[in-house]
Amino acid sequence: MKIMEEEGLKKERQYAECEQKERADRKLQEPEKLKTEVVEHTNSDFRSILRELFGNSDELVTFLFNVVGPILANVLAKIAQKCCTIS
Repeated sequence: MKIMEEEGLKKERQYAECEQKERADRKLQEPEKLKTEVVEHTNSDFRSILRELFGNSDELVTFLFNVVGPILANVLAKIAQKCCTIS
């Protein structure tokens, strides 16, 4: 009888450890998911702003989007990630 109780407790501990690990893994994935969302949203907004500023200059818009866009998106993603971590 005691052996069955010990096995039951062992399984409960294993389940709790597994559940805790899954929660930690999900928490680690949240900033990456947030970063991806910020980058996608920023890219869309940034391209729209460039179109409004430079109108028909497709080459300039494309250049600025490809060079400045990723830098801006990464900076904003890092800011968002720090805000998420703080709160």
